[in-house]
Amino acid sequence: MKVDYPNRTIRLSASELADFRTGPRQLNRRRRGAWRAQLGVKWHREQERASRESGESGQYEVRIEGNWIHRGWVFHIQGRIDQWIEKAGYQLIREIKTTGFPLPADREDLMENFHPYFVQLGAYLAILRERGSDGSPIKGELLFINIDDDIRQYVEDDSAYLEIFQAQVDAIRNFLEDQRNRREHVHRLPQVKAFRQLRAGQEGVQEALAEASKKNSVLCFQAPPGFGKTGAVLELSLNQLILGRCNRVIYLTSKTSGQIQVMKQLKGILGETTELAALQVRYKEELCRFPRWRCQLNDRRL
Repeated sequence: MKVDYPNRTIRLSASELADFRTGPRQLNRRRRGAWRAQLGVKWHREQERASRESGESGQYEVRIEGNWIHRGWVFHIQGRIDQWIEKAGYQLIREIKTTGFPLPADREDLMENFHPYFVQLGAYLAILRERGSDGSPIKGELLFINIDDDIRQYVEDDSAYLEIFQAQVDAIRNFLEDQRNRREHVHRLPQVKAFRQLRAGQEGVQEALAEASKKNSVLCFQAPPGFGKTGAVLELSLNQLILGRCNRVIYLTSKTSGQIQVMKQLKGILGETTELAALQVRYKEELCRFPRWRCQLNDRRL
């Protein structure tokens, strides 16, 4: 995902668009392993073979990209359609999704549990219908395949796909507009100073660090203990943020105890009423009474 805030343009894949959300995600949602991806590929190939054997005529794994304009923002979306089938009087865009979810299921349950799938298909339909194709109607279809028992369920095209897509685009647009306004506000802030008065040897450090950062993506700053390395690095990083050369600053310490000093110094630099926010991340063992437990967002007891 690449965002051009001044020109209100965003480039992203259909899957990135579909998976976008603000706020925390479910902590117990695990990343799929390689075996799961290989299994999905297997079922896609099996469905392609079944489609060809049934006499369906069309294309498979079709690349698609196009622009969608929404409330002053241009979304450049690209993706890959699983199956583009020629039907009598219309064209069918079919997306194949493998799952362990029990099928058949109510449409509402599928939409709740697999919301990104509906958004992704809606994106393809929106782009193709906006493009106009060859004039024949374009319909969409989600094919859910249960990987355990091979039960299949088709969810045919209706207004839900486009409505969900429009709602998702609107949510992203609102997020981007908030970020754009925030960036403009931050850029108007005065630059910060880590030290009220420079000590011997600190003269010219900021200029040297700023110049080196323009030429190199990785810097090594070496100085004796007590020199003020933490303050110098914080000053450089915060001013780079204010100038718009980065979106966020992540400060890592080798020991947990080092975070306390950094946060104390950061508070001294920014002051009590700063426009910039800082978040300290600690080990779960230090915050959770039962480290072996998996914290759930909807568990009121935690």
